[in-house]
Amino acid sequence: MTHTFLQALPFALGGAISPTMLAVAVVLLAAPKQGRLKGFLFFLGALAFSIAFCIAVHFLLKGVGVHRATKGKVQVDGIVDVVIGALLVLWAILRVVRGPKPADAESNGKDRKQLGLAGALVAGLVMMATNLSTLPLYALAIRVVGNSKLPEAEQLAELALITAIVLIPVWFPVALATVAPKASQRVLGAIREFLDRHSWTIITVILVVIGFYLVIKGGPNIWAARP
Repeated sequence: MTHTFLQALPFALGGAISPTMLAVAVVLLAAPKQGRLKGFLFFLGALAFSIAFCIAVHFLLKGVGVHRATKGKVQVDGIVDVVIGALLVLWAILRVVRGPKPADAESNGKDRKQLGLAGALVAGLVMMATNLSTLPLYALAIRVVGNSKLPEAEQLAELALITAIVLIPVWFPVALATVAPKASQRVLGAIREFLDRHSWTIITVILVVIGFYLVIKGGPNIWAARP
């Protein structure tokens, strides 16, 4: 486990907190017909978008030179850190002002219980593409790996591991239902109940902590790189 991966891990773990994705995965697994297959296809849809997103972000940053060691890179990185950190803190403040939304994951999940196999696949792709509590943190984890001096092969391996962490809410229910089908509903139900009660607070705290961390990390780099 490299230092780079440890730096990216908090972002990946923050992105993995996705109660809606977990709720839908659990409900699909409980479908009376082909539930486990639907859950697996839901995971494949989320995985397909995540891979595309990871590749796009990684190579986009390379293309604009964010990953290259150029003159002024330290200052540019500092500015990016401060801007992203400030946006995350602002997002957390807006969440506090608006307050938690009524939990609707269960009703949405029940609607998706009637999805066919193709519908489960598409649902995974679409829900991951609109998962705004996960994608920004996932992108930050990708940026950390891309900024490292690791060989390309090691970067790809760490990106794959980060993607697996971010997708825990969709692959863990399927894995648990496969290994321990009788206990899975009880365990997953308890996890869902916990997230339904505390996910809003957890996500808000994560945004504040990561936001201030980026601001504190980036500020000195801006001034250190000044002529």
